[in-house]
Amino acid sequence: MANDVTYERKEYIAALKHWDLVDDVCKGDDQVKSKGQTHLPAAAELKDEEAKARYKAYKERAILYNVTKRTLNGMTGLAFDKKPNFETPEYLDFINSNVDGSNQSITQQSKLAVAMTLKSGNGILLVDARREGDNDSTPYISLYKRSSLINWRTSVVDGVIRPTLLVFKESHDSSGEEDYEPKIEDRWRELRIKDGQYIVKIWKKEEGSGKLILEDEIIPTNGSGQSWSYIPCFPIGAENNDFEIDDSPLLDLAKHNIKHYQVTAEWYNAIHYASQPVPTATGLDETWVKLLREEWKVSAGDGQILPLPQGGDFDYKYLRTDSAIKDDLKRLEDEMVALGAAILQAGGVNKTATQSRGDQRAQYSVLSSVALNVSMAYVQALGALQEFMRNKVEVVEVEIGKDLTISNFDPQVITALIQLWQSGRLPEPDMNNALKRSGLIDPEKSDESIQEELSETTIGIGL
Repeated sequence: MANDVTYERKEYIAALKHWDLVDDVCKGDDQVKSKGQTHLPAAAELKDEEAKARYKAYKERAILYNVTKRTLNGMTGLAFDKKPNFETPEYLDFINSNVDGSNQSITQQSKLAVAMTLKSGNGILLVDARREGDNDSTPYISLYKRSSLINWRTSVVDGVIRPTLLVFKESHDSSGEEDYEPKIEDRWRELRIKDGQYIVKIWKKEEGSGKLILEDEIIPTNGSGQSWSYIPCFPIGAENNDFEIDDSPLLDLAKHNIKHYQVTAEWYNAIHYASQPVPTATGLDETWVKLLREEWKVSAGDGQILPLPQGGDFDYKYLRTDSAIKDDLKRLEDEMVALGAAILQAGGVNKTATQSRGDQRAQYSVLSSVALNVSMAYVQALGALQEFMRNKVEVVEVEIGKDLTISNFDPQVITALIQLWQSGRLPEPDMNNALKRSGLIDPEKSDESIQEELSETTIGIGL
């Protein structure tokens, strides 16, 4: 393995197959089928054209019932069911229309960040600025896939764990103005702290020789023209916001989805052959078989009269489909529903007071944890964005997703709560909070507005 900027950590290499699996499933049927035996192994070696043709038909009969993609879209939509809140100083208003330099708003980018973290378990925000003159700069926040970070190193600086080396593998279009076809080349972006100073190096391979060459070296500066003492790069995790690789929340669901795809291949293959009648004949000796096949060339079903010897019989037989395959499909579908629901259930992730900005350790659903972690990463990134502009950081607030955990209350529990409240053993604010979590009361309503609405309601008992 190369000991240069192209070095890839073993944890990264091990995680690639999982990222690819979830990504393939989310892209859909065509992408999964294009990977061939990666997701649908053949029963035997494909040694000849006939075997390849059989496998192709077998693969085409399979169906990807894309529960993973629907779950991803549904979870991301739920996180943004209510408009996210970004409270920032006025001079950062540009983020609402162009946070990354490509006219993408921070709401759009944060939605991608949530989806990315659900898919791969991680995401990364990098803050930088495009220099346009001696004093002018355009700061922006880039969102990177975790799969683009091939190497990293961290250390404790002033009591805080910070990255000291990050290497991103990027794709770069080096085609000229007169070219029609894009010329995509690999680039390596090295972010390093050297002698307490943040340095960016861009590497590429020389055309022809393949030798690594340094294309550019930059020392970024903040709003005061001073070099940075840390790398303004902020990780997002499904569990923790650090540079370690978290498991993808959708990985188990994607694995089930692929297994379901494989079983559909068996099921529809069985149906295909079961739907084709198999002609059978009894009472024939070898002489009659040879006459029918070689001399008379009689084929069943073509309108010809089929001569048979005395005592002979002809019939069509149909193969039976294996009901166990169908049962397996149903089992997998039920398990996929359960895995999707588990992303919303409380208890999936524990967070400390610091992580949850609460007073005690709390249990979060996976989705609410992802939304919280994305929010916290943007708080850090927006602070660095201010340093690029003014070297002064004002307080910002970011809130993405609220009450994303499905309540475990059933009708009996809600009835018991009402009885406790009616008996005076449950304070009214606690009752309101419980009903908000159950979905019976809009969680956006305050206790005062609830009381006002109740006071304006006349209850008639029909007497």
